[in-house]
Amino acid sequence: MKYIIIIILFSLCIYEHIRKSRLKKEILNINRKLEAIIREENYKTLLLNCNNEETQGLILTINKLISEKRLEKSIREERDEKIKEMLANVSHDLKTPLTVILGYGEMINQDKDLTEGEKKELLEGLMGKTEEVVTLINKFFTLAKLESGDKSLEMEKVNLSEIIRESIIDFYEVLEKENFQVDINLPDEDIWVNGNKDALLRIFNNLISNVMRYGKCGKYLGINMEISSNLVKVEVIDKGQGVEEKEKEKIFERSYTGAASRNSEISGNGLGLTIVKSLVNSLGGDIQIHSIPYKETVFSFTLEKA
Repeated sequence: MKYIIIIILFSLCIYEHIRKSRLKKEILNINRKLEAIIREENYKTLLLNCNNEETQGLILTINKLISEKRLEKSIREERDEKIKEMLANVSHDLKTPLTVILGYGEMINQDKDLTEGEKKELLEGLMGKTEEVVTLINKFFTLAKLESGDKSLEMEKVNLSEIIRESIIDFYEVLEKENFQVDINLPDEDIWVNGNKDALLRIFNNLISNVMRYGKCGKYLGINMEISSNLVKVEVIDKGQGVEEKEKEKIFERSYTGAASRNSEISGNGLGLTIVKSLVNSLGGDIQIHSIPYKETVFSFTLEKA
C-alpha cells in the first residue's frame, strides 16, 4: 500500500511538472507573439492552440484588447489621412487668394501711372481677397476647436424663430439679387429651444450659404419648422443639383466637397457642412440629408424644446 501511495504521489509530481512546463511554454509563446504585435503593430489575434482553460481565458482577453487596438489604429489612420487631405485642400484654397493679393500689391506698388480710381478698385479687390483668407482660416480653427473638444457651448434658452429671421435678413440682399424664391414656414408664436445663439446662427449661415452655392440653379430656399411635444425639427430646403446617393454618407466629412465642387464656379473648401454637423452634435442633435437632385434637397436637424 505504501508503494502505491508513493507511485501515485510521484505520478502527480510528474504531471504537475509537465503541466507547469507546458504552461510556461504557452506563456512564453504568448509573450513572444505580443512583443511582435507591439513591435510591428500588426494586431493579429492569437490562436487558441492550448489545452489549459486559464491560458485560453487569458488569450481571449488579450484578443479583445488586440481587437480594440486594431480599431483604434484604423480610426487613427483614417483621421490622419483626413487631416492630411484637409490641410492639402486648405493650402490649395489659401494659395489662390494669396496669389491674387500679391498681384494686387505688386500692381499698386510698381505701376506709378495708376489713377486714384484704379488704385481704389485694386484696393477693394485686395480687401475682398484678404477677407476670404481670414474667413477660411477662421473656419479651419473653428473646426479644429470643435473636434478637439476645446470649444464648449454654453447652453441656454434661445429664440429659434428670431435666429432664423436674423439669418434670412443677413442673406436678404443676395437672395433678392439672385432672384431666389424664399419660402419660410414658421409657427405664429416664437419657438424657444435649449441651444446656443452663436452656434445656431453659424449653423443657419453655413446651411444657407450651402444653398446659395450648390442649390443656386434651383433658385429656391425653404425653411420649415415642425413642433412636437419636446422637440423642434428644422428643415433647410433647396431645389438645386442636390447630392447623389453615394455621396450622402460623405457629405459631412472634412474637406469632402462632392461632385459639385468640381465646377470651379461653385467650389467650396469642404468645411461648412462639417462645422454644421459638429455644432448640431454639440447641441445634442443630429443632422440628416434627403436629396432628389434638381427636385428637393433637405437638411434637417432636431433640437430640444425649451
